[in-house]
Amino acid sequence: MTPDPYASVVLPTHGDRGTLDAAVASVLAQRHRDIELLLVSDGAGGATVARLRRWAGRDRRVRVLDLPKGEGRGEANRDRAVREARSPRIFYIDDDDLWLPDHVETLGPALEGSDVAESIPVSVTGRGRLAAVPDSHAHGPMRRLLAEKRHKSMFDTHLAHRKDAYLALPRGWRPELDGRPVLHFLAQFAADERFRWAAVPRVTALSLHGAARVDHAPEARAGEINHWRALVQGGRDGPALLAEATFQHHFWRLVQAVPAEGGEDLPRYCERLCLGVGPAAAPGRPALGPRHWDEVVAAWRFARGEPLEPAAAAEMLLTVTDPLLGPATASAPDLVRIAEDCVGRGGLAGVAEALRPFAEDHAVTGLLAHLPS
Repeated sequence: MTPDPYASVVLPTHGDRGTLDAAVASVLAQRHRDIELLLVSDGAGGATVARLRRWAGRDRRVRVLDLPKGEGRGEANRDRAVREARSPRIFYIDDDDLWLPDHVETLGPALEGSDVAESIPVSVTGRGRLAAVPDSHAHGPMRRLLAEKRHKSMFDTHLAHRKDAYLALPRGWRPELDGRPVLHFLAQFAADERFRWAAVPRVTALSLHGAARVDHAPEARAGEINHWRALVQGGRDGPALLAEATFQHHFWRLVQAVPAEGGEDLPRYCERLCLGVGPAAAPGRPALGPRHWDEVVAAWRFARGEPLEPAAAAEMLLTVTDPLLGPATASAPDLVRIAEDCVGRGGLAGVAEALRPFAEDHAVTGLLAHLPS
C-alpha cells in the first residue's frame, strides 16, 4: 500500500450484529486494492474490538480506531475517522451492508471532476427483494429537496466524497437531535453550490437497513448478508442486480414525500424531478425497461387511488408493507381503503386471492383480515 492510499473507507460499528465480517470482507475484496479501511469502534465492546483487531492482523490495509461511545450514533467518531484518513477520497460502508467488487473503481474516478459521487442505491427489503432508487440528488430538483431536508434517497454506503470538500463543510458529521445524522450530513453538500455532485449509472453496493431488522437474531442477519455476498461472489454484478430490482418501494416513498403539483401527470412529475424512469434516462441514471416503468405506473396510481387491476393492487400492498428503511407503518385498514379506491368494492376479492399465497407473512395476515374472504 502506498503512503497515501487511493481510497479511505470508514466503517463504524456499535457492536457486531452478525454482519460485520461480511461487510469488512466486501471492502477488502475490492478490485482496486490500494485502500485503507478504518474500522471505527463506537464503544463497541471487547468482543467486537477483538474481532476488528483480528482483521487488522490479517490485512495491513486495516486500521482500528477503538473509541468510547460517542453521543447519538457516534457521529463525532466518524468525523475523527475522516480527519485521520490518509486518502483524498472518502468512502463509507455500514457494518451491515455490502459492496460489489467494483465500488471503489467505479466511484473513485468520478471524484476527479466532482466533490461528491453516488452510484444507484439498492436496498434489500425485509422480504428479500431488491429495491432500487429512481432519482439522483446530483440534479437540481432532488438536490434542492435534500438541501431543504425534505427528502433523502441516498445512503452513505453508496456515496463517496473528497476529503477537502468535507473539511469545507460547516458541521460535517455531528450528533443530531432528530436521530437523522445522514440526512443532515448530506444536506450540507447539497446546500452548497460550490460542490459538484456526480451520479454514476451503476449499482455498486447493497444496503441491508438495520432499522428494518431490529427483531432479527444475529444468526438470521448473518445468513441473509452471507446469502447476498455469495451471489455477488458468484458473479451477480451491478447490471444484473438492477435488472432484478423493483423501483416501487423507493418511488412510493418519493410520491409520499413530494406529491404531484396540481394536475401534473406521471410523465411531467418524472420530468420535473429528473427521475430516471420511463423511456428516456435522466442524467446519471439508466433508461428503464417496460417492467420497471409498469411498476412505477402502478405505484403512482395506487398513491392517487386511480384504477388498477386487483393483481397490481395486491402487489402494491405487498410493496408498502415490506420493511425497507424501518418497520412498515401504514395501517391495514388504511391500505385496504386505498386498494378499494383502485379496484372498487367488487375487486377486493381478487386482491385477497392474490395475497393468499403470502398469508404466512404477519403483515399480509393483517391485510387479509380486512379483505373479503
